[in-house]
Amino acid sequence: MIQTLIGILLLLVFLGLVVYAVKGGNLMIGMLIMAILWTIIPLVGNMLVKDPQFIAQNKDVVTMPFKDVLTNVFQAGPEGWGPVLVNFCFGAWFGRVMLQTGIASSIIKKTVEL
Repeated sequence: MIQTLIGILLLLVFLGLVVYAVKGGNLMIGMLIMAILWTIIPLVGNMLVKDPQFIAQNKDVVTMPFKDVLTNVFQAGPEGWGPVLVNFCFGAWFGRVMLQTGIASSIIKKTVEL
């Protein structure tokens, strides 16, 4: 039961970030607040969980030290976004080059003619 409640709380925090972003809030602050809450909620939940089957299946997560939790959330998480950000930036740059040189419009015209 507590696992479901934690999952719902995490989804509500994410939806809160979405609402905050749509209203024009600072995304860096929003992501920081979400990361802090996503660190605190599972840690508190791991202390409250009493289901032996859940503890046996997730022993590595339930018994993870606080330092490892902080490392996984605040270091490994942003490191994982590095390649995504590079792809996003180069893709946007490549798209602008294709639009400005007319390559995109000629590809569209040739595709429509097929």
